Amino acid sequence: MSAFNSKSFEIKNNRLIYFKKNTNEINNTSVFIINISDIINLTCFDKKIFYVGSNKEKEIIIDEFINDYDAVEQYKKIYHSIYKYHQRLGRKKILKSIIKWFLIPIFSFIFIISLYSTVLQNTAFQQIFLKTLMIKNQDPNSLKSATPDTPDTGYQHKQSSIVGTKQLAVILEDGTKSGLFTINSENPLSKTKLFVFTDPLCPYCQKLDKVLNEIKSEYSVYLYPVNVISNDAVLNNLAEISCESDVERKKVLWNSLINNTYSTDIHIQDDKCFKSIEANSNVFKSLGLAGTPAVFNENGIQIPNNVLENSIKLKKWIAENAQ
Repeated sequence: MSAFNSKSFEIKNNRLIYFKKNTNEINNTSVFIINISDIINLTCFDKKIFYVGSNKEKEIIIDEFINDYDAVEQYKKIYHSIYKYHQRLGRKKILKSIIKWFLIPIFSFIFIISLYSTVLQNTAFQQIFLKTLMIKNQDPNSLKSATPDTPDTGYQHKQSSIVGTKQLAVILEDGTKSGLFTINSENPLSKTKLFVFTDPLCPYCQKLDKVLNEIKSEYSVYLYPVNVISNDAVLNNLAEISCESDVERKKVLWNSLINNTYSTDIHIQDDKCFKSIEANSNVFKSLGLAGTPAVFNENGIQIPNNVLENSIKLKKWIAENAQ
């Protein structure tokens, strides 16, 4: 594509292409091609336009004219076009330098940070939670595994000191963002958030799931599936749910699983699908909870199990404890 054009020359691909009419032959034009980078000095003198090349000492005539006026005018056009061409090359060079030394490093940095954040998010819920848990507990060894499937007769184990705090709610909410650890039913119009640790084979969890289905349209509900009492077949189903990217299909799969209509022919190959369930289970156990289900509100406060018996009690508790 031509950078500049005139009636008798054009600049294209770092070359000055000069169409020179031969005065001795009618309707005959020769083409004179010069690499612009070879032009050391462009001069107009004695009705001639000529240049000194980079590898030649002698002056090379580009064109001759009948009078000085025509020669000078054509010289100005060529000189101005070459000048503008160099300006354009200079701007391109500056732009390339900016892209190479400024934009590429910035975008590379942003990409690396984004990639790192994505990778970190897959394990952050468990690692950050456990680290925080260890710091806040004076005796980390006192954290014991939860007794599975235990009704709410009072806590049988020492609970983590983080239970009942806003910090716990923040950590639980962070775990919902990647979509790997949770099954999300969000209501943007409600400030109430329920974080639910639930095992699909736990009968209390199955009962609670029906209660949650009645109130999902009013609150945001985030299910953290755990493998506390489930067998290997169910674990494969949990892994399948964990790695399902479609939110609605994820809910359908969970509904089948919690209602004991799971498949025994699922074979998950991706370890990250199992690790997310393992992370949920480890966090659940580290909290020292009495058993599943365990439900927390947006302030990190655990909702008593006797409140979870039906939607009326649950909604009443939420209203009384709203902040």
